[in-house]
Amino acid sequence: MKHDAHIKVDALIKVWPKKIRTYVAILGEIVLLAFGGIVIYYGYKLTGNVLKMGQTSIALQIPIGAIYFGIPFGYTLMMIRLIANWTRKIRLHKIALPNGQ
Repeated sequence: MKHDAHIKVDALIKVWPKKIRTYVAILGEIVLLAFGGIVIYYGYKLTGNVLKMGQTSIALQIPIGAIYFGIPFGYTLMMIRLIANWTRKIRLHKIALPNGQ
């Protein structure tokens, strides 16, 4: 995410004419933000439900909810980085495709 090298619609972007590639890239990042928000919301709900059950892992004897917590936590960090990238691009007036495409 830090280097705009995450999986997204890069291959699909190159199919479009150069005039609208920037808009397609922005739309792709908005979709990524929406998807991340959904994963975060339902990930936290799932984590809470699993923690309420009190189930622990057999080998480590830690709550299974702590393991599930990695999903929404990781996506939260990814969304923070995405928003930071947008802020940097706006600040530099550099709203363009990643990697100079």
